[in-house]
Amino acid sequence: MAIIKNYAKNAARHRPAPRRSAPLGRAFQVLSVLIEAIRPMSTIEIAQRCELDTSTVHRMLQSLAFEGYVLREESTKRYFGHPRLLLPLPVYHPWNVSRRDAGPALIALRDQLGFTTGLIVFCLGQRILLELAVGRDPLGPDYQTCLSSPLHASGSGKVMLMGMSVAARQRALGAEPYERFTPKTATVAELLDRELAEAEKRGYVLACDDYVPGFRVVAAPLRAGPTIVGCLFSSGRSTGLSDDALPQVGSAIRQSAEFLSVALPSLRNLADLLGDTSP
Repeated sequence: MAIIKNYAKNAARHRPAPRRSAPLGRAFQVLSVLIEAIRPMSTIEIAQRCELDTSTVHRMLQSLAFEGYVLREESTKRYFGHPRLLLPLPVYHPWNVSRRDAGPALIALRDQLGFTTGLIVFCLGQRILLELAVGRDPLGPDYQTCLSSPLHASGSGKVMLMGMSVAARQRALGAEPYERFTPKTATVAELLDRELAEAEKRGYVLACDDYVPGFRVVAAPLRAGPTIVGCLFSSGRSTGLSDDALPQVGSAIRQSAEFLSVALPSLRNLADLLGDTSP
């Protein structure tokens, strides 16, 4: 439980703060709550989640329902996201195709290793979790679609940094020292650059207890040609992803990432969609 609480606490610190100044921003708040809802919600519940006045949320919901983004359950006067809000991408959008294509490989890797395994794509500086095969570690249900963990202290973040030029990496990380979360966190560029160079040689990165004590991630880059378009990862407790187990897990993740990089045409389509954005 301590791992879950520490992870949630750190993740909350790095999520963008909600903006309530403009009507459009408030509308996006309402939509965000409805996207995450697992059941129809009342106006009061939505207002409490958004920290907005009930009357303001009621007007927003009426407008969003009129525009076709919200459904209203007349008998209970509760609201739920319209399918065009919850499933906005076409079935054959490259993101959806990549998710479907990679699903069997992720499940097989999860079953082989026993750890939560996922597919992440990079989009204009953002890390998007496309697919997840939940294993035995306690954090699987806490993964969000848009990852907010710090670049210098997370598996997906380190893979993203590997694909950047030195200048882009400096801009992304900001001024030294970087934020420290545990004694394992690399807080200066020299140490982080050395770690990334070693990761490039072995084909996978390690995030071992440097964001949350007791939690580790192994991640390998997914490539479309020379471009890193995302990563494959496995995560779990330090007791399972022990120092002795890391090489075997890392090798399996690297091999699967290399296979998917060649075998999934959808990754090349993703690269075409996003373009080569590396500065």
